[in-house]
Amino acid sequence: MKNMLLSFCGAQDPTNKNGDDGPILSLLARRSDFHKLLLFHTPDYSAQAQSSRDAVTSRYPQIDVLPVELADLMDVTSHEQIFNSLRPKLADLCSIQPDVRYFISISSGTPAMHACWLLLAASGEIQATLLHKPDDRMIGPGQPVIREIDPYTRSFPLIRQPEIHFTESKQTVDDRTFWDKVRAAGIIGKSPGLMKSLDRVRRTATSPATILIRGESGTGKELIAKLIHSLSDRCNQKLVVKNCSAIPETLLESELFGFKKGAFSGADKDKNGLFQVADKGTLFLDDIGDMAPGLQSKILRVIQEKKSRKWETPGKRTSMSGLYLPPTKIWRKWFRMASSGRICTIASMSSPFICSP
Repeated sequence: MKNMLLSFCGAQDPTNKNGDDGPILSLLARRSDFHKLLLFHTPDYSAQAQSSRDAVTSRYPQIDVLPVELADLMDVTSHEQIFNSLRPKLADLCSIQPDVRYFISISSGTPAMHACWLLLAASGEIQATLLHKPDDRMIGPGQPVIREIDPYTRSFPLIRQPEIHFTESKQTVDDRTFWDKVRAAGIIGKSPGLMKSLDRVRRTATSPATILIRGESGTGKELIAKLIHSLSDRCNQKLVVKNCSAIPETLLESELFGFKKGAFSGADKDKNGLFQVADKGTLFLDDIGDMAPGLQSKILRVIQEKKSRKWETPGKRTSMSGLYLPPTKIWRKWFRMASSGRICTIASMSSPFICSP
């Protein structure tokens, strides 16, 4: 997998007032295993971005350097402006080049820019490792010159909106209908954990929210998904179930998003992906935690936009009504995205379910 470095172009790039290497060149002098460098800059820093590009390519010809202008960023101390300028660029980047390992330099630019990089990575909007090159005076004996910051470790604070755990439906089904459907789904038991989980199912079933179902292997996550579908407004539409870990990685993307005739060798006819097949219905994806990070990013974008684009068919979009996602290997960075409340809504069913054989 190739490495891509993202960085702002700051006032000290490519060199400072004394003619010494600025933050970007200083970092690359100690680590240059990147195939591409994206230099984000404001309109008034276009010349410096070009000078930085020339300086990097002269020393490291193997690195493809691309300046990226943030045309709407006028105030480099405004966190809101920085977020609004970066987000569309990062969304497009992760969609076009998902199978890349991203690194972000937090040494160039303003403190507000550094904070935005950190928050974007820690929240999971871009899955990246942060790189920091401290001033030489701040590096003690035996300390690394380039410091890696992994925002997905357990010691790193979880960024979320605590009050948003799941979206409650405005209307719920009556008791008799609910318990008839519970029994029909093959779910039995009276444990407090199961009762709590079923109560959340009842309150979220008629909501259009995306639901993340948690539970250990064999605890009945698929039965819960089927129960939610049967209680929802989509009960008369298709319920499409797919175990993602059972499909080879090379085929999973075309299985999910489909493709157009001639898109690749062997594609002799158009094929609808699962998002299209489940249109207006419910799509249940099992074992999403086993997916490649790049493919997870694409699914998260579908969740965020509530629309899916068919492969190689610009402008062709299909609406998505219901999506249930149960990871077996829960990645902390997935939960950063999920619990933020901006991307998907969690039905937090962490207790094991008691299900019929």
